[in-house]
Amino acid sequence: MCPASSLAALHVKRPVPAPTVRLPCCFLRIAIWRARSYAGRTRRWFTVFWSRQRRFARARSSVGAARAFAHETLSEWGITDRLDDVRLCVSELATNAVLHGVPPGREFCLALTADGGSIRIEVRDSGGGCPQVVAGGAERCDGRGLLLVQAVSDDFGVVEHVPGKTVWATFKTGSTRRAGRGVAGTDPLAHPSDNPGHAAP
Repeated sequence: MCPASSLAALHVKRPVPAPTVRLPCCFLRIAIWRARSYAGRTRRWFTVFWSRQRRFARARSSVGAARAFAHETLSEWGITDRLDDVRLCVSELATNAVLHGVPPGREFCLALTADGGSIRIEVRDSGGGCPQVVAGGAERCDGRGLLLVQAVSDDFGVVEHVPGKTVWATFKTGSTRRAGRGVAGTDPLAHPSDNPGHAAP
């Protein structure tokens, strides 16, 4: 007779191996594509966004102060490849606000935003009127502010409020610089001034 241990070993059922499932290559490619798309969306969710603004009095000295504020802000953010263009446009828009936009006793607001691929500047005042580009000959000494802004920036426009207006300009930076110019007057980025909490100066 066989020992009891030997009989028990004979009745032990060995596990049946699970069947191998082979997925078609197209399924694997779709899974990899979805994983990469999800990773790309995740990176976009964490795009760094900077924003800063300051008010300035209705005075000629505010033009230089606004230009210095823009220089200081972009240097602190480490975005300097369009620094000269931004300083020039800030100077022109601030000059227009002081001379033509800001009512006596009021202020204008300069806002700068950046998202890693572009810079946006906004100059808002509570005055009336809508600035327009003046096409003139070389003998004209006035009305060239928006011409310079149009030539230097990648896009610009005017948003009217009640009361006042915001003149904005955008500048592409890094790999997106000069990839393509928009049509003047379009608004490629979300406009912070449309926020109800963004009050007129």
